Amino acid sequence: DTFTITASTGANGTIAPSGIQTVNYGTNQAFTITPSTGYHVLDVLVDGVSVGAVTSYTFSNVTANHTIAASFAIDTFTITASAGSNGTIAPSGIQTVDYGTSQAFTIAPSTGYHVLDVLVDGVSVGAVTSYTFTNVTANHTISASFAIDIPAPPVLIAPANAAVNISTSPTLSWNVSTGAASYRLQVSLTPDFATTVYDNSTLTGTSQRITGLAGTTSYYWRVNATNVSGTSAYSTVRNFTTGQAPIILATAGRFAVLSDQAITNTPTSAITGDVGLSPITGGAITGLSSGEVTGTIYAVDAAGPAGSTAAPAMLLVAKNDATNARTDGNAAGRGTPIPLLGNLAAQTLYPGLYSQGTIDLSVGGTVTLDAQGDSSAVFIIRASTTILLNNNSEVLLINGAQARNIFWVAGTAVTLNTASKMKGTIIANTFYLLAGARLDGRALVPSGGASVTLIQNTITLPTQ
Repeated sequence: DTFTITASTGANGTIAPSGIQTVNYGTNQAFTITPSTGYHVLDVLVDGVSVGAVTSYTFSNVTANHTIAASFAIDTFTITASAGSNGTIAPSGIQTVDYGTSQAFTIAPSTGYHVLDVLVDGVSVGAVTSYTFTNVTANHTISASFAIDIPAPPVLIAPANAAVNISTSPTLSWNVSTGAASYRLQVSLTPDFATTVYDNSTLTGTSQRITGLAGTTSYYWRVNATNVSGTSAYSTVRNFTTGQAPIILATAGRFAVLSDQAITNTPTSAITGDVGLSPITGGAITGLSSGEVTGTIYAVDAAGPAGSTAAPAMLLVAKNDATNARTDGNAAGRGTPIPLLGNLAAQTLYPGLYSQGTIDLSVGGTVTLDAQGDSSAVFIIRASTTILLNNNSEVLLINGAQARNIFWVAGTAVTLNTASKMKGTIIANTFYLLAGARLDGRALVPSGGASVTLIQNTITLPTQ
């Protein structure tokens, strides 16, 4: 007897032998199933029943007709795509790819970041933003990493370029540079920054106060920004010119009143700060009690008011410092002063150096000192002879002007008439403060000067 075995396949593979095979009773018939390249056996059905994805099958001791059918499926591979923080890869995760086909990936950094590297099967292909696997015949991996962008050069804010009358202790400011971890600020006397006077690369804020600059001097400044990815180029260079440096008071600065020949007071006055007289005996301090002074009354001997302290050596130094302060205020090196014209009433003065033969502020008049937002701005106002504030007149400070940065230097005498209000340190040979006059500052008489006369006055040492 003979029987038939019908062998068939789907596409993408073969079975051998194929077709209808005639087999004698009780004999065997073997079949080999071979997928095409890039394919594998999906299933083999014997008499309609799966025997699995076998690549060979043998009918043994054939006693009946049979069928064998093989099916095939394309091989697939996985590509595992991953991205670090601050960016994406698309598609991401595990991608199933058919044999011989291609798979493209797009790498996109987050705003403010860039592609640092892309690894394909663990090997760098560079900081690419796309990658395509072609003719895929194996499993693969792709991973992307990202880094923050190098910051853009900062944009300078203040002072404005070519600004003048800038404080000798200015605050320089600039805009935030996105992603910056620190900033470097350089200040130089030359535009090529060959002569830097300030260089700090550890700043984390967007402003910095610089101290110790010279007065009436041009400076150049610039800023760059740094983070883990690198350092930006420098900003555009700006320049500014400083205004007047403060008059150096040294040890004279502790005194609200420092006189040479006499201090005469009509009670009750209120003085905040020390009071001193030298070189004349402390007996020349009359009418002033220690209860009127929040501070200490110093004299050269024990003849001063009750509660006063004898400190001749300290007073000698302070008087010398007051004398040097007058010299500093009048120094030609401070440049050419701006001339004041006429009575100061209703005038507004800006930081700088001013002069006039005689300075006068009329009854009830107000002169305004405008610091233009710079609390370190310095005003120096010289009179070759006298300074006179008439009754109820006032020196008004606005926009950050501070009494500690205002200096009046008179060649002879200063008179603050009834209920007048003065601001700043005054250096003069003679002082007359009439009833109710107020001084937020100092009355300093240099060596060789004369006296200070007080009548129920309030004098307050400026805060530093």
